[in-house]
Amino acid sequence: MSNDLIALKQNLPAFLAGAAAANSDLTGHAGAGFPAMSIKGKVFTLVRGGERQILMSPADPDAPASSIEVIILKANPKNSKTFYAEAYVDGSDGNPTCYSNDGVKPAPDAAEPQCKTCAACPQNVWGSRTGDNGSKGKACQDNARVAIAAPDAINDPMLLRVPPASLKPLSEFGAALEKRGVPYNAVITKLGFDHTQATPKLTFKAVNYVTAEQFAAVQEQLAGDVVGQIIGTVAVAVAPDDGFEMPAGEPPAAAKKAEDKPAAKPKAAAPKPKAAPATPPEPEVEATNPAVVVTSEDEAGGDLLGDIDAMLGALDDA
Repeated sequence: MSNDLIALKQNLPAFLAGAAAANSDLTGHAGAGFPAMSIKGKVFTLVRGGERQILMSPADPDAPASSIEVIILKANPKNSKTFYAEAYVDGSDGNPTCYSNDGVKPAPDAAEPQCKTCAACPQNVWGSRTGDNGSKGKACQDNARVAIAAPDAINDPMLLRVPPASLKPLSEFGAALEKRGVPYNAVITKLGFDHTQATPKLTFKAVNYVTAEQFAAVQEQLAGDVVGQIIGTVAVAVAPDDGFEMPAGEPPAAAKKAEDKPAAKPKAAAPKPKAAPATPPEPEVEATNPAVVVTSEDEAGGDLLGDIDAMLGALDDA
């Protein structure tokens, strides 16, 4: 790459001094290309430029790391969605059939949009997917797009897709920090795996505060566009490192794509019946979502709050 500038060995000519060079006119064509952190197989793998690097344990260089420490820079407050029409094949990766960054409508570059809106999509209905064990779910899976960075490389943010099973622990972690008045991007977060679960389920634990210098670097990243591109709030074309990974063990979706049907032929108008006395309408009953489980405050964060209290107390005593 350095040979591309071999003819520019001399200093910038005087007549060019002070001239604004909008090199972004050229560099913008390469796309975003931000890295992503994969958690497939309960292994932390950094995916960058099409290459995959498994993060190894500092204590045992021959074993994958069971946990990593990061700073959560920013999370998309809305659930993202991904839908794969085909069943998982071992070792396969690739972009989903349809996806949404905001859970409102398919992304502009989705391969095969299933519906105009996520709310009306048949793939987003509870029961549109049936697992191997007969459990019901949604063919289109919810996930959270989160921008993270290593504490010593805050200027190199990456994407972490938090899978459906980890959304509740993520929410509980944020709620516990909020009750203490601590911003989530002001702590070092230890990411690990719940080893009682067969599929990757993340755990979140605050282990320390960031330093003043680190917090300033976090604010600098939030002021740019890269973090927004990572979490999907700033428009950008899907890059190869966008973190899409076909979920293992998922059968093909049972629901079919919503298609525009030809308008039905109008029926002959029936004679209008005589007006009946007006009757008050029946009250509407709000539909319930079988996927929603209400938990008590103590159940939702007991152990997590204790961990954070212990961390904060240790820091106060130091």
